[in-house]
Amino acid sequence: MTTKYFALLTRLGADKLANAAALGTKLNITHMAVGDGGGTLPTPDTTQTRLVNERRRAAINVLSVDPKNTHQIIAEQVIPESEGGWWIREIGLFDKDGILIAVGNCAETYKPQLQEGSGRTQTIRMVLIVSHTEAVTLKIDPSVVLATREYADAVVKNAINEHEKSRRHPDATLREKGFVVLSNAVDSNSETQAATPKAVKAAYDVANAANNNANGRVPAGRKVNGKALHADISLNAGDVGAYNKGETDARVNEAKNLANARLEKSKNGADIPNKDVFVKNLGLGEGSALPVGVPVPWPLEIPPTGWLKCNGSTFDREKYPKLTLAYPSGVLPDLRGEFIRGWSEKRNVDRGRMLLSSQDDSFKAHDHFFSHSWAATGLDPTGGRHPVGADAGGYLANIAITTEYSGGPETRPRNIAFNYIVRAA
Repeated sequence: MTTKYFALLTRLGADKLANAAALGTKLNITHMAVGDGGGTLPTPDTTQTRLVNERRRAAINVLSVDPKNTHQIIAEQVIPESEGGWWIREIGLFDKDGILIAVGNCAETYKPQLQEGSGRTQTIRMVLIVSHTEAVTLKIDPSVVLATREYADAVVKNAINEHEKSRRHPDATLREKGFVVLSNAVDSNSETQAATPKAVKAAYDVANAANNNANGRVPAGRKVNGKALHADISLNAGDVGAYNKGETDARVNEAKNLANARLEKSKNGADIPNKDVFVKNLGLGEGSALPVGVPVPWPLEIPPTGWLKCNGSTFDREKYPKLTLAYPSGVLPDLRGEFIRGWSEKRNVDRGRMLLSSQDDSFKAHDHFFSHSWAATGLDPTGGRHPVGADAGGYLANIAITTEYSGGPETRPRNIAFNYIVRAA
């Protein structure tokens, strides 16, 4: 009778297996696919590179060598009950590169879905005969596959047996249960060892002896502040020279009042009741040495907090009301490259000037005198000399005389450049 159901290596699979055996490498079979054969039972062919009609491909659940036949590799895949709705007639094994390594057919079976009213978890198994099983990687990724019940039970059972035989258990802590080491010590500070009944008994004996010793040390006739020691003693504040509750409350309230009257350091003066009076008492109010609006020479480009540059810019008159009193227009004077001159007011020195008005540079009116020298000639009746520039008769000619000059574009004294700033608040 001709074999109807069988599995075989494809040409690509055989070549990969032979190459792995020759080079000492591994053929990594990772996935199994099932198909419906296009509606009929297919016959596996070594030239196949894919299934006739693939319906599902997923990672292999179990890949192992048959313990009874070392030339047979058993591959299993579990199809969960949530998938189905098609027939299974063909099976294929693929490596990690997606190459069809082996192909086989199987008895036709229908895999139902839960929505059809019937559902089951179905295990598909392919047995593949190879010549070199050591050239095949017999390893699966447990994080991406669904194990069979028999496989899971075996794994759990083996893990439990191994755990029972081992002593690899967690140690007990102050928060978690676990194994502990027993100890007979009564003076240990360990938090990982447990005291034995012997250690507890020894500790009890020591405590009991100390209790008996303490009870017998103080004579019965002794008293505390006139009260006998043979009974509980009740002491009041006066017995020990302390304040009673009323006295304590009074002193606490007094301390609170004193604390409330003091300023808090963290508020930086924000809790001062009358800030204007406080500033005046410090000599920083109106009429102080440095009121708001006074230009001050500053050695840096950026002014400190609360100050503005005197650069002719406008300022917020609502934000700086005191500065507005000094400069009602809301515009600061531009003192960049300028000298400040005292206002003449009614003094007859710089007449016609208004406060904050600017003035161009100027020279004071003055005269220049020209002196000339005399030259000797034979025609001058005064002794043969006449002024330079005169004619032969000694008379000055009508000629122009010029003077040389030197200097820069302005008249200025020696100076050092500062950045004029003004206190704004």
